[in-house]
Amino acid sequence: MAGQSNDQAHEESHKDKEVGFVHRPVLLKEVVTWLSDSANGVFFDFTVGGGGHLRALAECAGAGAELYGVDRDESAVAVSSRRLSTYPQVKRIINAPFSTVAEVLRELDIKTISGALLDLGVSSPQIDRAERGFSFQGDAPLDMRMDQTQKTSAADLIATMSVSELTDTLWKYGEEKRSARIARAIVKARDSQLPDGQALQTTGDLRRVIRATVGEANLTRTLARVFQALRIAVNDELGELERALPQIIDSLSLGGRVGVIAYHSLEDRIVKQTFAKYSGACVCPPGLPVCSCGALQELKALTKKPIVAGDEEIMNNPRSRSAKFRVAERVAERVALADGGRK
Repeated sequence: MAGQSNDQAHEESHKDKEVGFVHRPVLLKEVVTWLSDSANGVFFDFTVGGGGHLRALAECAGAGAELYGVDRDESAVAVSSRRLSTYPQVKRIINAPFSTVAEVLRELDIKTISGALLDLGVSSPQIDRAERGFSFQGDAPLDMRMDQTQKTSAADLIATMSVSELTDTLWKYGEEKRSARIARAIVKARDSQLPDGQALQTTGDLRRVIRATVGEANLTRTLARVFQALRIAVNDELGELERALPQIIDSLSLGGRVGVIAYHSLEDRIVKQTFAKYSGACVCPPGLPVCSCGALQELKALTKKPIVAGDEEIMNNPRSRSAKFRVAERVAERVALADGGRK
């Protein structure tokens, strides 16, 4: 933090390692460049994680700014609350899913906000803590819950899904071409139990089933896609995003900005399409003689193409390689596009 002594910085780093929450924020300079003005009002980081983005914004925010963090991971809330405690602009860190935007604002008695950030997907600390079950490296409980109070884990999903349900999940959320073959193998292993007499309960169990099914060729990519699919399903990540974005856009004050960092095409597609919808782009099915969707221009997309990490950042932080950052701004007034086809 700004103003820390070397001893304080060392103590913070040590505490972070103890809780497994050492995190390097992705596209930090770009986030500050595009959202720092918005952070001078009432600003929300709805995926605060370790607090890296919010801290950078707090450091350039004025004395009258009000910054808030939200995260559904209790450990992230604890760490970011401590890290940001010396910044008077940071008013509160809240434990909640980011899909509950309207509820959070209502509880805080906040009518509109000047800006918001979503840094999607799983965080580095969640991946690096083996016991969370997000990584296919090692052997840990097959968990994958971002919210540890949530009942359903990845092991629970695998224990109850049919072959067709599991196939659909692996294809829809992981875009895995061998989804049916892998799903059949998982269900067979589950139903017959593994040689040690235990059902599929660990990341190692699942990794062994997949290796036996697809072999060593492209195994790492296959594991990544399968684990991604299960993680998205466990945490309803796409549903969270689809519910959150309209609430954030509706809560923006005029001139307010929303920025979203996505890490795979499924997320980025939702962001792109939502921004387009609120920017007045027609979303009617192709072939209709006239537009009937009633699209209105509420947003202006500021990034025609997503911003991506440069070579230096990718070299220093490989997890930034897939990041795509889009920003949109609430327009001065809600107006129908003057093309004669919208109401």
